[in-house]
Amino acid sequence: MKRLTALLLALLLVGALFTACSKKPEETAPTTEATAEPATEPTTEPTTEPTTEPTTEPTEPPAPTDPLTGEVVETDMSTLRPYAVMINNINVAQPQCGIGAASMIYEVPVEGGITRMMAIYSDITDSGKTGSMRSLRPCYVSISRAYDSILIHAGGSTNAYHDVWDAGLDRMDGVMGGADAGYFYRDPNRQAYGIEHSMFIDSEDILSYVQSSGIRSTLRDGYPGFGLHFSEDAVPANGSAASSITLSFRDGKHSYLTLEADGLYTMDQYGDDYIDGNTGEELAFRNVLILYADMWDGYDPDSTTPRVYMTLTGEGVGQFACGGKVIDIYWTRAGEDEPFLYYTDAAHTKPLTLGIGTTYVALMDQDTSAPTFE
Repeated sequence: MKRLTALLLALLLVGALFTACSKKPEETAPTTEATAEPATEPTTEPTTEPTTEPTTEPTEPPAPTDPLTGEVVETDMSTLRPYAVMINNINVAQPQCGIGAASMIYEVPVEGGITRMMAIYSDITDSGKTGSMRSLRPCYVSISRAYDSILIHAGGSTNAYHDVWDAGLDRMDGVMGGADAGYFYRDPNRQAYGIEHSMFIDSEDILSYVQSSGIRSTLRDGYPGFGLHFSEDAVPANGSAASSITLSFRDGKHSYLTLEADGLYTMDQYGDDYIDGNTGEELAFRNVLILYADMWDGYDPDSTTPRVYMTLTGEGVGQFACGGKVIDIYWTRAGEDEPFLYYTDAAHTKPLTLGIGTTYVALMDQDTSAPTFE
């Protein structure tokens, strides 16, 4: 009995021990809070791009241009004096030589119902054989002075010589000159129509004489410039049709200008093309200026032959044709040694813009001339 009791006690003890060992430990809360990133302000300012000026490549200076045509040239010509050359323009004096190198050509009436040309060269280097030469009239002296030019001619009327001497102009004269006359020559092939139609001069001889004689090569101090403005497209937007222009000069000489496909005007006179005899090429003009002036018959003190005189200072009216269109314009000139200035309004506040290229200028009698445009 005692033995059975002892066995039961032993079994109870073992069960208690087994229960104690198999009991799960109690769930416990985490012993620490979850760590968070500290909420601190940024320690640096936001980065920005530096405020520096943008770097640019240095700009090229504008290319020099011919001040009488607006065309780009290799060297600056803005302060150089032009050359004004008297050119014979009667029928038997055709073709004229060296005129293709001129920047501007003036056609002006003289006595006897004829005209003469004055070719204005920014650079006469390439004109070569130039002529034939003819004599001056006061109007040509005035035109030459407008450009402060070096004047090349073969004689002149009495009043023209007085104007030349009074103004003290730099010039070369093939008839009454001194050493300069030796640079002119007669072309025997032209003498068949009269010796007066045969005088020429070569451009290299003009340049040689001017350099050796010390003639001033730059524009005079105080000269205001030529006053010309140029544009790639100077065709008048509101102009009238002018693809064909007929000019009837005082006492009847006619010139005919026609717009070609390239936008340039060519000219016919005496029933033939107006060409340069040196090259055989027809002259072509970007611009046509028609200027009206007061004209009258006057006399030299030693002559009974009436000559055409005109007023080329003050102000007047005219027309400008370019690219087949023509508009009315206004011109002014403050004095004999001042340039012609051109405007599109009567108040003279809007300067005229010419097309880049050569210009033909016709001086017409304001009372009798009536160009036609088609």
